[in-house]
Amino acid sequence: SNKMSDPAPPLPAPTWPEIEAWAESVEHLRPICEMSVVRDPTTQPLAPFAPPAGDGGPVDPALYGCASLNRLRLALGPSLERLDERLGRLTNLATLIVAGNGLVELPACLGALPLKSLDASRNRLSRLPAVMPAKTLEALDVSGNELTADAIDSLGGVLGAARRLTKLALEENEIGSRGCAKLAAALVAAAAQRQHRGAAEASSSSSCALEVLTLATNEIGNARASLALARAALAACPRLTLLNLDGNALAEAACDQLADLLGDKLGPLDDNDPDGEDDTEEDDLDDDLADLVAATAHIDLGETGAAAPAGGPDA
Repeated sequence: SNKMSDPAPPLPAPTWPEIEAWAESVEHLRPICEMSVVRDPTTQPLAPFAPPAGDGGPVDPALYGCASLNRLRLALGPSLERLDERLGRLTNLATLIVAGNGLVELPACLGALPLKSLDASRNRLSRLPAVMPAKTLEALDVSGNELTADAIDSLGGVLGAARRLTKLALEENEIGSRGCAKLAAALVAAAAQRQHRGAAEASSSSSCALEVLTLATNEIGNARASLALARAALAACPRLTLLNLDGNALAEAACDQLADLLGDKLGPLDDNDPDGEDDTEEDDLDDDLADLVAATAHIDLGETGAAAPAGGPDA
């Protein structure tokens, strides 16, 4: 069908001075490409923008007309709980920084944007969008949220499709040992996808670019889960330089095994507390790990230069 879709309704005149400055730059044919909107809600009360143009949140709806933006920072405090789907109109957006707000979810439209960097740290996220901009994303920071093991399901698709992702920051969440095990499984599956894709494309460009993976302070206490993750990361991510598992509840023996396996790729474990909180869900974890141990036991770590126990993560 060649039928044109209905045009989007016009946006209101800007209220934020940053958007007024953008509009003026367009008039002078020198459109601004970067915008940072920072408000201190204790000294600058944020009035909600009511429908129909606004969504009841603190974001000026005129923002969604700033089409030239390739970098956007929004720091509005706890009142910013959601981002409007109209953010998808910013089709040049490569960097989005929404750290330190009160976000409880991210909009589905992010999956269609050409984002290279997404910083959604220090919010209240308990889940991630089902579709993320995997093909362009280079850095994803969702640390300091309320993500649990279930959030790893969304990351599986990112890891499988990502070709440029070099940094994945997950520290200070509630991923737990079960989430750690699920992430290991996702890395193994992603490596298999890349192997098939690389063979089909007769190219090595599909290899994983991940260099830094951080899961510090995530209530991880199961040795098998942490070792399975280490083996999977080494096998799936040939450029890995850092796996950070500090601030968890791993036993000293597990820390020693991780150090033997990862060498200088393992971050410091100074804040690891063997008696700390371990959010292990034993009934669920056992099933996950039975498959994981089988999947990681035969991983060949020869090309990584790391020595691995012959029998797998709990050998």
